[in-house]
Amino acid sequence: MGAIVTEIAGSVGGTTFRRSSSGPVMYNKPSSIKKNKIMMNPALPKLRNIMALWYELPPVTQELWNAFAPTVPFYDKFGVKFFLTGRMLFFTLNTRLLMVGAYNESPKGFTQDVASLSYIGSRFETGRGLVVTYSAPIILTYVAIRGVAFQKGGHEPANTRRAYLGSINFNPKDFYDITFEQLEAMPYYRPGNYIRLFLYAMNQWGIRSSPQIENILIP
Repeated sequence: MGAIVTEIAGSVGGTTFRRSSSGPVMYNKPSSIKKNKIMMNPALPKLRNIMALWYELPPVTQELWNAFAPTVPFYDKFGVKFFLTGRMLFFTLNTRLLMVGAYNESPKGFTQDVASLSYIGSRFETGRGLVVTYSAPIILTYVAIRGVAFQKGGHEPANTRRAYLGSINFNPKDFYDITFEQLEAMPYYRPGNYIRLFLYAMNQWGIRSSPQIENILIP
């Protein structure tokens, strides 16, 4: 660890330090799926199936994904750009399309272009839940809505994947109903607290726009 730091254990950002019998060990912290994420556990077998499909692709198709991977940037929570391998790009984009029943075997025709959408408003309705309305062009393929409830005056959730405690829903129409069953399953869902919504536009390849973020008071 150098001449200054003689012993260190724990996590700093995405890096974990620990002690072992052979000496200090440093490794990147894995991004695991939290078991309490709503609607996530039932999807795990499907996620495994997507990964298995990669190994069934013809080698020429795998090479196409490998060729496209360096052209598709991703950004971490600090805004640092990084790129995935072809295998992980195939898995990531098809995982996003999982909830709409879509799947792309080959990246032929791939585009990063995605239409924009505008948040209009939200309202609670008896028998429906939270009705979210937005404006989107006809060419928009999917709308992704994610949500998390948080305590008023408490620590607000960060705009990262790990903060999302709500479900992922897709709808090509100009409104979406988040049912009370979904809302009440969120930690901190109670009157006086807030729901933070993340609205994305998503194209047919699973490429998403930057989220529009709205805080909604729970009546």
